[in-house]
Amino acid sequence: MKNLKKILIIGVLVILLALVRFFEYQLFYDPLVDFYRFGGYLSGEIPEINFLKLLLNLSFGFWLNTGISLLILYFAFFDKGILKFGTLLYILIHPVFILILLPGFLLL
Repeated sequence: MKNLKKILIIGVLVILLALVRFFEYQLFYDPLVDFYRFGGYLSGEIPEINFLKLLLNLSFGFWLNTGISLLILYFAFFDKGILKFGTLLYILIHPVFILILLPGFLLL
């Protein structure tokens, strides 16, 4: 019974991750989605982008997925050591995302 509960919780969390991905266009600001989806790139006119809003939404999406992923790790292993290690990795990855990858994204 204990394993069934654990599997159900992890299943719900995986479904939650999928729902975040499925509804990402409604949840997060990204003007480039419609630009590429509806052929706006063919005209060569890039839509107006609020970079602060885009940065905040990208970060929010990252941390939302991070939180759900850490919960999956916790319920999968019930080991606080793994949870601490996963948290440390995510904390180290976010500054790399902000300082290295995001400026490249904004320049392109």
